[in-house]
Amino acid sequence: MTLAKESPLLLKPKNPDQISPLEAAIKRGEEAKKRFLSKQGGALTNTEACNILGCNLVELETMRRNNQVLGLSVNEELVYPAWQFVEGKVLRGLDKVLMALKDDGAWTQMIFLLTGDIRLDGATPLDKLKTGKIEQVLWAANCYGSHSAA
Repeated sequence: MTLAKESPLLLKPKNPDQISPLEAAIKRGEEAKKRFLSKQGGALTNTEACNILGCNLVELETMRRNNQVLGLSVNEELVYPAWQFVEGKVLRGLDKVLMALKDDGAWTQMIFLLTGDIRLDGATPLDKLKTGKIEQVLWAANCYGSHSAA
């Protein structure tokens, strides 16, 4: 008996109008990302983010790579959560939090920011940042993912 060398998830369906199970799962994941971002105030294209910040595309990409702004991959395109922009600037303290979480992926950073945290009395880090509690959020970010007592 020989085993198939390819995963059944990767095998192309017999009907050319159908997509493989893996492709279907990826598509569902991308749609879930869009819905999630929509519920959080939406996302901006790189051009829209540049217009808000008064920068060009190269500067925006440099900011993203330096953990100064959060860019997320959706459908192989970078988008920027709208909530991080306040009065033509990036939310104060976000850069410090992103730097603390730089070893985590962008979606993990987003989940951290939007999920209630016991270290912040159940508030989300984003809500605390909006009220200027940068040091509290930074402490929670530095603890994020560790198995220490809160």
